[in-house]
Amino acid sequence: MSLKDLVKAHALDLPVTPVHEKWMTENPNPIYSPEAIAFAVDQLSGVSGSNRRRKRMFRASGTHTCKRRQVLAFIGHPGVPEQITSKLGNIFATGNFTHLKWQMQGLTAGWLAAAEVPMDLPEINAGGTADGVLTEGGGFECKSINDRGYSRVTSYGPLEDHEEQTDNYMFLGGLERYSIVYENKNDGEWREFVRYREDKNMLKVAERFDELNEFVEHKRLPIVLDDCKVGEGAKFRQCPFRDTCPKMKRWPSV
Repeated sequence: MSLKDLVKAHALDLPVTPVHEKWMTENPNPIYSPEAIAFAVDQLSGVSGSNRRRKRMFRASGTHTCKRRQVLAFIGHPGVPEQITSKLGNIFATGNFTHLKWQMQGLTAGWLAAAEVPMDLPEINAGGTADGVLTEGGGFECKSINDRGYSRVTSYGPLEDHEEQTDNYMFLGGLERYSIVYENKNDGEWREFVRYREDKNMLKVAERFDELNEFVEHKRLPIVLDDCKVGEGAKFRQCPFRDTCPKMKRWPSV
């Protein structure tokens, strides 16, 4: 990153970029801190978060999917197991290790206070796990993305579902701002964006979770999407409930 870019990062009040750039240039072959290494061992052992994954909650990272899918996932309705090919498995592994890399670097460099931070509000059955909380108090989200997607976000800003996700975490964790770092999987370039807490967005989040809870309380399913009625569209193809959901006429017995 050029001096001009660093000056711009300071002007934009980016909490990660200046500190991380300095640390990266000074540590081309980094030795990670004991805290970062312990965190990695915990994550790679598969122990971390195992109890939380069994809790029923509306996930902060899943509210961009249709309401019907969110309700079915919440009540534990059985879905179609995802067919994992070796290519898809490798894509997932790349994304997971990109997250781990940034988290270990942040913990070592000192700009990240904690990683994989639970943010749950049991009273509204909502929660999730943030990639991290920054030392300055904001949230941290890391996204690995292909060249085409990276060009899109650098031209027009964060993707809508990522903005929604960070709004959810600001609501759940009481945070005032959130950094989203996108890394281009093709060439290693990265860019930080900051999203601030706004009352109108927090109201949308509260209303969204209230509506989902009402569906569960009254055992009423949200409407089926038009594309799902005819078995078309990306949301239908990617939905684990695509084999049963469109045919449901009443509340399922789990």
